[in-house]
Amino acid sequence: TLTKPELELLGILPVVHPPGLAEYATEAAPTQGPDDLLFGADEAYFAVDELLVPQAAGSPLAICGLACCHALSSFEGRLMGSQTVDRVQTDDGVQTGDHGWEPRLAAEGAQLEFVSPSGKEVLQVVRRFEFDYVSQTMSVVVKDTTGRLQVFCKGSFEAISRICRPDSVPLNYDVQARNLAADGCYVLAVAHLHLGEMEEDQVHEMCREDVEEHLVLLCLVGFQSQLQEDCISTMQRLK
Repeated sequence: TLTKPELELLGILPVVHPPGLAEYATEAAPTQGPDDLLFGADEAYFAVDELLVPQAAGSPLAICGLACCHALSSFEGRLMGSQTVDRVQTDDGVQTGDHGWEPRLAAEGAQLEFVSPSGKEVLQVVRRFEFDYVSQTMSVVVKDTTGRLQVFCKGSFEAISRICRPDSVPLNYDVQARNLAADGCYVLAVAHLHLGEMEEDQVHEMCREDVEEHLVLLCLVGFQSQLQEDCISTMQRLK
């Protein structure tokens, strides 16, 4: 093929939330559904109009979502698969380790977990809902170092907006996403939810629909397929 097999992360568009909604990301889900929510004077908006390298975006939760929400898994004591988000394209070239979180197998050797650059924070994958071609989403439930259970969901920007709280989605969300697509980006979105007080056994009883609802939108993500290094020279030789 002309392009590399992996997608390269160009950056993210982080969302700034209305007062109170940011706290919701670390509190238990409310009882009301999204239809009961009203837009107030303060609405969600994108912090910037151009893609930012994750470390510069000021959104730790978005970085956590990028780090742990993908198809990497363990098989016979080894890590298998791809993290998808592997490299970041910047003005200075391609940097490796875009989010800085490193995957590893837990001490038991079965559960996958991700360690922060400082080594002080760990996200352990409790359950994963694989990518579904109907819902156009995938999700992971992770346990952080404080024992809290959190959901990170990634998928097409259209699908993610449908399962997020309306007041967490900027009014120009579709416009920004389609502008990125028009620039040649493959556009995804990442959302988050804190599950509150819940045991791991309860998580394993949940279905995808239980996990993927009333989420808080974190960011849009822009990827791009890059040409193989020898693509141009090969095409010149063929002329």
